[in-house]
Amino acid sequence: MQNEDKHAYTPALGTHERTGDYDRIISVMTRERCWRIKMLTKMLLGEEKRVVDLGFGTGSFVKLLVEACPEMKVVPIEPDPKVRRISK
Repeated sequence: MQNEDKHAYTPALGTHERTGDYDRIISVMTRERCWRIKMLTKMLLGEEKRVVDLGFGTGSFVKLLVEACPEMKVVPIEPDPKVRRISK
């Protein structure tokens, strides 16, 4: 099989070379602030206090969620070791 990917995931922004710029690029190129606030509001209004974040990326939303709701149990899972190293 040609060009077989040895990873079971897609790197942030599609290539490992751009991984370090992920948060900056996403904040500039998307309406990230808008959807994060909406998602956080819905999560805080719900009864469930457990979240599994698959592909948590740099961890910025996990951090926001834990700060907004310290009693929430958050299980972050990220398959990309390069992104896990960036997470805060």
